[in-house]
Amino acid sequence: MDAAIARMRAAEGEEAFGAADVDFHDAVARASGNKLILICSDVVRSIVLNLIADKIRAPELRSRSIAHHEEALAAVRAGDGPLAARLARQALSDFYSPYLPEGALDELLE
Repeated sequence: MDAAIARMRAAEGEEAFGAADVDFHDAVARASGNKLILICSDVVRSIVLNLIADKIRAPELRSRSIAHHEEALAAVRAGDGPLAARLARQALSDFYSPYLPEGALDELLE
């Protein structure tokens, strides 16, 4: 996870940044030991890269994304599952809310 964040910081474009971002999430999925999460990650990888491509073109959004990943990793390391889950839900909201059906965002953030 640290290596993926370092690659996000060093990325010189959205393609490299997106690949490092996906690597971070793959590492989280592997660390979870949950086979369903691993399978879901594999299934949605290309879709996610396409959806975030526009958002990660702006350097300020990449910086915000890196900060979020660092916060989430710190919560995991601290053993604060509720905080890590809240940060994950917030990131889903920030990046994917325009693609959600009406009302789904409220359910996601509960």
